[in-house]
Amino acid sequence: MATKSAFSELVRRYHSTLVKVARYYVASAASAEDVAQDTWIAVLKGIEKFEGRSTFKTWLLRICVNRARTSGVKEHRSIPVDPNESGPTVSAHRFDQAASGVTAGSLHRGHRHATRQHRGPQCGA
Repeated sequence: MATKSAFSELVRRYHSTLVKVARYYVASAASAEDVAQDTWIAVLKGIEKFEGRSTFKTWLLRICVNRARTSGVKEHRSIPVDPNESGPTVSAHRFDQAASGVTAGSLHRGHRHATRQHRGPQCGA
């Protein structure tokens, strides 16, 4: 029971700090909250690895920063999609071949030309 109350006290004391630190690295408050939750899970799983070479707070914040950076990088690489959004996000005219002057024949001729230029030496030639 003492362990549970000690953990509750740590969460009460540091959770808002974790969210603030995570918010610096991620795009939204919801993501920062997720990072803070992930940090607490990592602390519970890895508490036996805490060696005491730094303060608990320093160790906790280092875990948070590492998780927030990883999460921020993943967010930056992804493109959010809103399933509730209706309609095209790009004008359909952008893909009209006549509007761009591109036809199937010109694409085929351009491909043949590019292929000839980049083939390199031929065997037996």
